[in-house]
Amino acid sequence: MSLPTIQRGSHGDDVRDLQERLRARGYGVTVDGMYGRGTQAAIVSLQLAHGLTADGICGSATWAVLAATKREKPQTAKVRNQLLATLEGVPEPQRSALDAAIRDIGKREDPDGSNLGADIAHLIVGDGAPWCADACSAWAGISPPLRSVGSSWYPWAYNNGRILDAPEPGAIMLIKHPSAGHCGVVLSVDGDEIRTIEGNVRNSVALCTRKPDDTYYFVRWWNVR
Repeated sequence: MSLPTIQRGSHGDDVRDLQERLRARGYGVTVDGMYGRGTQAAIVSLQLAHGLTADGICGSATWAVLAATKREKPQTAKVRNQLLATLEGVPEPQRSALDAAIRDIGKREDPDGSNLGADIAHLIVGDGAPWCADACSAWAGISPPLRSVGSSWYPWAYNNGRILDAPEPGAIMLIKHPSAGHCGVVLSVDGDEIRTIEGNVRNSVALCTRKPDDTYYFVRWWNVR
């Protein structure tokens, strides 16, 4: 089936389909069937990420990228909306980082085990390396990304006095082991349990519950004003 060329001013079900696929990729567009400034900006960003001509027009090459995007299941959308509602009171820029991470829950590698894929392209460098640290850098807006726990995130945090005494929403959780490491962003804290959003968990972005021990560190990546 051929898909229509869509651009600024277009409207209708095809635009709505386009917007739903953009949202499934983490772009915060409104699904209203109107191709306005926000949708155009998201298309330009998508085109840049995939080496396409960044003209803001959704033609055959852009549709080919979007066609690989699965629409999310209604239950996934429901959980995501519930989590977004919990961000009330979280200050900026932590709130924006958590908003982005929540919208990425369920995105996964393609094929599994490759550390690659269209759904996570905005989170990864794309060299096939493990990507939990890449994802945390993307959510926090850190560029160039801090690409590992042991050799990037922890030294950066320690040397800059950014290790927190306790977890808090928006902080980056580091699990530091001699042979390997892992990281995620803290969504909420409830006693001795924390809820986190983590990349590279069973090949996807996942919502997790953890009980920290002495191998866990929490990092304030934002500046204190």
